[in-house]
Amino acid sequence: MKIGKLNVNNKILLIIIILFGLALRLIFEVGMVGSGESPIDAYRVYMGDFNLSIEYQTTAARIGHVYPTALFYKLFGVNEFSAYLYSLILSIASILLIYLLGITLFDEKVGIISAFLISFFPLNVNYATHLYPDLSQAFFTGLAVYFFLIGENKTKISQQIIWYSLTGIIIGLSFLTKESGITIFLFLGLFVLYKFLYKKERIRLTYAAILIIFIAILVLQLVHSYVVSGDYLLRFHMIEKYYYDTIP
Repeated sequence: MKIGKLNVNNKILLIIIILFGLALRLIFEVGMVGSGESPIDAYRVYMGDFNLSIEYQTTAARIGHVYPTALFYKLFGVNEFSAYLYSLILSIASILLIYLLGITLFDEKVGIISAFLISFFPLNVNYATHLYPDLSQAFFTGLAVYFFLIGENKTKISQQIIWYSLTGIIIGLSFLTKESGITIFLFLGLFVLYKFLYKKERIRLTYAAILIIFIAILVLQLVHSYVVSGDYLLRFHMIEKYYYDTIP
């Protein structure tokens, strides 16, 4: 990429942007203040208590966020840095992801500019050292879009199945992290509809791989809920209880 009279290698520029983003997040560390119940839920899992109850906050059922945090507790001990390390890693990974999306949809210049902008985007910097699931869910949603777009560029059915299956896995992780992860199906549905109505392209049968994998993950989550609580629909009952408890 050309900056003034300088010709800078894009990979070197991307590394500099990532290091800048990491430094910014560590300098403006927020910590666990206001991070909800997630640190407590992760600690319970770390101690070997996998039992869930409808009395717990909804964060307890978001195993896609709680379990990785418990893993970092196991690896690095129970401390504030371990608690937000998962969010920090995904925040930095978001810089690389937006770069890849930029060059996939446009070109290298757009990718670099996008990566630089998200490196200091206030909400991303703020949530990088929190333990909220929002940043994790946003990252997985973006990653699912990236994998889906790669699948769109493939002509071989076997390659399409691989990338669409990966899309389904990531959507599943996004949903396990936060319920709103399922909204990506709205984007995918509109995209497929646009191709069908305006570009007159046939709907690919390989799209079914996305739904099959996601449904498989959903079923596994229902089984997990039953194993740890005796209630297949525990997560949804917890959300329902939390929602009605907040209504005055």
